[in-house]
Amino acid sequence: MTAYRYTTPILDALAFARMSMATDDPNPIHFDHQAAVRAGLPSVIGSGLFVMGLLDKAARSVAGDHAGYKFDIQMRGPVLPGRSLEISVVDDQDRFVVQVNDSAGGVVAKGRLHY
Repeated sequence: MTAYRYTTPILDALAFARMSMATDDPNPIHFDHQAAVRAGLPSVIGSGLFVMGLLDKAARSVAGDHAGYKFDIQMRGPVLPGRSLEISVVDDQDRFVVQVNDSAGGVVAKGRLHY
């Protein structure tokens, strides 16, 4: 049974740059297109913390605002601009399975939510 599902608006490079600056993450692959290309990426990418921020909303929807929770998440693919993300949390026999897919069909992150 799906406990939570959310689809983001289409993400852009500016959102990644803002998150990078807000979290004091100086890695240029999050805000400098040329640096990302030199690193072998097709463009700038969103950080893992960008994805975890979105997952916080999912956790609070499932576990409640005041519940303690933790994630066991594996990042599986890059978060690219021009795509949206679909976050789903599925109740699977007393455990919550989390998956983040991008609008191109790629799996961005996968894991479990515990609370």
